[in-house]
Amino acid sequence: MGIIKNQTIKSNTFIFIGIGVGAISRFIMPFIFSKEEIGTFALLDSVSAFFAAIFSLGFNQITIQFFPAIKQKQNGYQKYIKIAFKYSLIGIVLGWLFYFLFDDYILGSKQPSDLIHHFSYLIFPLIFFRILFKNLDAIFRMNFKSVLGAFLDSFLIKAVILINLLLFWLKIISFDIYLYIYVLALCIPGLVMVLTSFNDQFKSRHFKHKIFEKSDRPALFSQGLYGIIASASGIIIISIDQLMVNYYLGTGAVGVYSVMFFAGILIAAPARGLKRIVTSVLADSWHKNDLPNIQKVYEKSTVNLLIIGQYLFLVGWACITPVLTFLPQYKEGIYVFFFIGLAQLVEMMTGVNMEIIASSKKYKYNTFFNVALAFLIIIFNYFFIQKWGLPGAAAASALAMGIINIARWYFLKSTYHLQPFKKAFFTALGIGIFYYMIVSFVKVDLNPILKVLVYSILITSTYWFIILKLKLSEDLSHLVSKILKKLSRK
Repeated sequence: MGIIKNQTIKSNTFIFIGIGVGAISRFIMPFIFSKEEIGTFALLDSVSAFFAAIFSLGFNQITIQFFPAIKQKQNGYQKYIKIAFKYSLIGIVLGWLFYFLFDDYILGSKQPSDLIHHFSYLIFPLIFFRILFKNLDAIFRMNFKSVLGAFLDSFLIKAVILINLLLFWLKIISFDIYLYIYVLALCIPGLVMVLTSFNDQFKSRHFKHKIFEKSDRPALFSQGLYGIIASASGIIIISIDQLMVNYYLGTGAVGVYSVMFFAGILIAAPARGLKRIVTSVLADSWHKNDLPNIQKVYEKSTVNLLIIGQYLFLVGWACITPVLTFLPQYKEGIYVFFFIGLAQLVEMMTGVNMEIIASSKKYKYNTFFNVALAFLIIIFNYFFIQKWGLPGAAAASALAMGIINIARWYFLKSTYHLQPFKKAFFTALGIGIFYYMIVSFVKVDLNPILKVLVYSILITSTYWFIILKLKLSEDLSHLVSKILKKLSRK
């Protein structure tokens, strides 16, 4: 767990700083952009992310299965990067072709007033650089270099967007220039990964020996195919709801949904750093058939992520109503935050179940779960959006995530006898339910700003006092103790 702790802390540092920077941008946006303009930004992001997930062609899954052995070969790392470039270029060409053929269907029929159609051509460079980032970052993570990707994707993008936003707010740049810089910001991680990978390539020029044999081709095809299906269905939880909201309710509704969706997914931010590095550790453990270590990682991930996730959910749910008094046009999205936040909490409290399955010999079952997830989300969205509007889209995600995570837990329990839920988990969950009851039913009549401050301080101080006093997480207790020691020295 030493490598996990080290890189998780570094990654989470960038992630949390990025969250703060991103939150500032998201808070400013509704005051200076219309709902349709915000919806346009969201669709450029979600459509390109959707295509990047599919047309990365399952390279992440291939890397998980093959890289631990390949990196042991002479210059295996450099050779694998060369393969990643070739593989990515094939995916980019296919992605461009499919988007060119089906863009009207994806974005809806063109109307002269639709802003998204006016700038839809910007999706082409986004697909290019996002595919390169996904595939190269997969190699970096498996080589225990997850921090660079976290810095680029979680912090740098948000920093550039915030600076860009301030320039527009001060009327230094026009809306069109803002949008071009916004797209450039989303492309930067891919560009930096390409330059970094080229630098690694020049460190070694010995590429005479192949790292894949002809006998590997069936396995490569199989891994890639399952990886495509897994990635496509995985991105649905992030992207398909916005596309369906756009189809049924319009780009303005996407603007409201995206703002509240962002607030909801902040709850899962701490899990990103852990999951970025844990895959490589799990892959090595499977390679050594070290089930006790997998059980240990699984168990610790559930209790740690539950404690952190439900804390963020509780603070968010307590503060969302007073915050929306300043943005009354977004009040219709309050339950988007609730259900998206709940979906993220369910994903966190079940730990790294998806990563365990994906890195095992039974990785194909993860694909089945992801296909089921995609199917459920599309079906639930179809009915829920038409019946309940924006909250329906978020509720569809929460219900689907709950069902699939229960299925994953049961699969790991019945197949490998892995059971992550211990006494500490249920104690922490009970504390969370108790706080939720207080937050939901105890109302305080204060100024909205004071409400946010009072709720945040009270929940933070009492919640963490109880968690640390009961010693529910050795890792979190050690981390807090380490931070306090550093502060006391100063």
